[in-house]
Amino acid sequence: MKKINALQSVQRTSPLRPNRVFSVVLTLLVAQLSACGGQKSTEQSSYGAAPTYTAAPVQNGSVLTVPDLRRNYSLIKTPNGLLLKNELSTGTGAGSTTSVGSATTIQFSDMHVNLLLGDKFKTIPEASLNSLIELYIAFFNRVPDADGMSYWIDQIKAGTTTLQLANSFYSAALQYSAITGYSAQMTNAEFITTIYKNVLGRSDVDTGGMTYWSGALASGSETRGSLINTIVNAAHGFKGDATYGWVADLLDNKVSVGRFFSIDQGLNYNSAEESISKGMAIAGAITPTDTEGALMVLGFNDRQFNLRSSIPGMNSVTKQAVAVLPDALILPPSLPGVNIVAPLNLAAAAADRNFKIWIYDPRTPSVKLPSDGIFLSKVGGNFNFYPASADGTLSLHLGVGEYDFDVLEPNGTSSLFTRARYHAVVPSSGVKTTPSAELPVVPNNLSAAPAGTTLKLWVYDPRNPKLAIKTSIFTVSDAGGSWTQTIGASDGSINVKLPAGNYTMDVAETDPNVFLRRRYTFTISDSGVASINGIAPNAQGILAVTLDLLDQPGNAVVKWAPSNSNGVAAVTVDLISVVAAPAQKRRDDLIAMANQSALNFVPSSACQLKDQVTPIRTINGVGLSAGFPKVNWRLASYGKIRALIVPVDFPDVNGVDNAPAFFTPIANNVRDFYFNQSYGRLTFDFEILPNWVRVPFSVSDFGYGSTVGSGDPGSYLKAIVKLADPLIDLGQYDAVYFLVPKQMPFEKMGWGPAITHPSWTRTGYFTNGATGGADMYLPQNGTGADWKWMVHETGHAFGLYDEDLDHASASLGSWGVMADSWTNNVIEHNAWDRYLQGWLTEMQTSCIPRNQLSASGTTVKLNPLVRQNSEIKVAMVPLSDSKILVMESRKNEGFDHIEASKEGVLVYTVDMKLGHLKGGYQTQRRIGSTDRLFEDASLKTGDTITVDGITITVLARTSDTDTIKISIK
Repeated sequence: MKKINALQSVQRTSPLRPNRVFSVVLTLLVAQLSACGGQKSTEQSSYGAAPTYTAAPVQNGSVLTVPDLRRNYSLIKTPNGLLLKNELSTGTGAGSTTSVGSATTIQFSDMHVNLLLGDKFKTIPEASLNSLIELYIAFFNRVPDADGMSYWIDQIKAGTTTLQLANSFYSAALQYSAITGYSAQMTNAEFITTIYKNVLGRSDVDTGGMTYWSGALASGSETRGSLINTIVNAAHGFKGDATYGWVADLLDNKVSVGRFFSIDQGLNYNSAEESISKGMAIAGAITPTDTEGALMVLGFNDRQFNLRSSIPGMNSVTKQAVAVLPDALILPPSLPGVNIVAPLNLAAAAADRNFKIWIYDPRTPSVKLPSDGIFLSKVGGNFNFYPASADGTLSLHLGVGEYDFDVLEPNGTSSLFTRARYHAVVPSSGVKTTPSAELPVVPNNLSAAPAGTTLKLWVYDPRNPKLAIKTSIFTVSDAGGSWTQTIGASDGSINVKLPAGNYTMDVAETDPNVFLRRRYTFTISDSGVASINGIAPNAQGILAVTLDLLDQPGNAVVKWAPSNSNGVAAVTVDLISVVAAPAQKRRDDLIAMANQSALNFVPSSACQLKDQVTPIRTINGVGLSAGFPKVNWRLASYGKIRALIVPVDFPDVNGVDNAPAFFTPIANNVRDFYFNQSYGRLTFDFEILPNWVRVPFSVSDFGYGSTVGSGDPGSYLKAIVKLADPLIDLGQYDAVYFLVPKQMPFEKMGWGPAITHPSWTRTGYFTNGATGGADMYLPQNGTGADWKWMVHETGHAFGLYDEDLDHASASLGSWGVMADSWTNNVIEHNAWDRYLQGWLTEMQTSCIPRNQLSASGTTVKLNPLVRQNSEIKVAMVPLSDSKILVMESRKNEGFDHIEASKEGVLVYTVDMKLGHLKGGYQTQRRIGSTDRLFEDASLKTGDTITVDGITITVLARTSDTDTIKISIK
């Protein structure tokens, strides 16, 4: 059974394709993994024999007429426009292609395609679009047609409310009573029963539900139109419920198929009656766990076509298959897919040793490596060196706890090897170490105490009170001062001269894996006699003290290194990869390109202010800039961005969702967002690995927490790349995103940064992308951050700053995704960022040097920034060689959701001397603006503000133009 995400292939995100078989052969542990799709001949035969093609398509104005069935054709987006391909294998015209040209409708013999809806759906909020599809489902139990969706989108844009829409749908249902089953004469009970069937998939209504909803209709608190919305919202509340979760799954699946039919495909049947009856048949084939049946009813399978997707860029590359990874993939650090076990004929370790390793040569795993040894540290402590034996073994007695250790490369082999880090855990054996019950007896033959000694001690072994321990003590006066160390003699005696007073003393542990230091308090009397409460001195005034015992430790477990039957773990060093000449050239070319100074940039406009934060640029530099030129090794601003999503999970945080289905909507939103921001100059082509890649370390191994900046994200990324690169050619992608499950606890990995430095791979490198954290799913204002988080981090991949002040206070406010990626309101990139990227051309920019302004002013008509056209979008005035004044028109369109009262002309400055998180973007408020996030700051008609001597006045505002005057005294 295919789950709710069965439409993932419709949205072209999985790397799997029909008629393609993918396999990966690993050279060390050979594992052949493959997946394939179905065959077109099988799909066609399920619908009956295909008719013979008899006539060519004919275009008449905006309509391209095709005298054949839709299922016999595929539609293909290209940089030069839309193509119609005949998929039949026989008959006249078989395999031919026809340009769709300027047609906005393709009329087939069984249905027609509305080509305009792919752009039109973006003009209303996503929530409104889903509500509209749900009304079709609730009233008619059918998928919507594209023409109907187009009409209702216009109504929503004109101000029609959801309740008004629902009442209109009810009237339409009555009009086609014979098909829909609704009638003006039906009782409230019959109406409620119909809703339950359409929305909830239930043919019965429980008594409590019938009583409640009937009462609401009878009292007038609900109309038949409004009741639909109420029950739909209630259905969503069952998501994940053990008993009724299928109700929400069924509704979600119907919405998914509805979007596919009307929005993705732009489909309509050729009569209203047919649209209703066949739309109902498609919806009727949907179940809570399956959508494939609905596609079979639809009768064609052109899933690669999608009106919502971007047209490929001109620099499209030929795809290579990505690796099909198995579920729960676990790899050791050095040799992917190989588990090396230490030989059994090694020299035996001492009986008390619980940490035992053997160091092998990664080139020949059966041979020991002449390593010097290891540096080992208890987590949080200092590293100490421990040498290896001649046979490559090393054994220690370690106490309970967690340890890190680095295996050292042999002397003189730094060009071949590099040290590898491992993590070991020593558990408690469960056996308590108890001190001896025998009382200590101070020996009579201890070294004589020097004259004037006031504190005389003898330290004994708590396991055998007859044995002495040579150690030291630390003492401090209760009156203040610092701790003082006194080292004892080999016979266990310690003698100290202290003045009268009260003291605290710690007896230091000699072996931290066995002992724990013990604290005492003591007093030196005025007569120079020491006393410890509960301890009687012997005849010479000597006090017997001791140490505490730790629990007995168990055997160490070394992560990524299985132990043999003798408990010896096989570990190694890392091989330094030998980079092939083509890959090395790619790396060298990148470094040379990155090392180009911004000081050499020659502006083509007075408004192209130079970067003054990091003008001397290198591959290891910041990689971000607010000034020109854009950092040249960041993501390209034009054409196609080839991107990969690698779903990463952990032994302690598993990914449970179907990865392609889960990440597809996120990827689609990122793709659509940047296609919009670039005015169609850029498109993302995402691929998603079909399975979660389980890394062999826990979430906590890299020290992440809930605080931004915690942990070691660089080492985390390096570890993942090391694991993935042998399996996947990461170097063929422009951007790679390593994304964690939505189950990630915030306290374990609360944040995920952008990738802003190169990761070297076997075929070269990749320089952009992000590593996800729990903040990717952080709810804010009732919505998940997921795709907005990814859009924000991708903004860094384009070389853009965070446009706030230290993540602590707003400077630009909620006027862009780089300033606030959590808002539900204004997230589109501002005009300056688009100008820096080259998405806004000089023809769309009014650049006015300060010396060209006058008291009478210069008038500029601003077209809304969001509009996809070639009109003037922004006015700019350089205030100095490092600061610019920017003015742009912001509307409630596209990805921006702005209240009508907050639309207007946004005015802000950008300072080229202020870097990342330094508040270089600063919104300029209209008079009376007080909102902390500047949401009320945009200028309205009649508003005037002055910035650094430049006065901006809004003369007039219409739906298409904001007219401003810019003047100087």
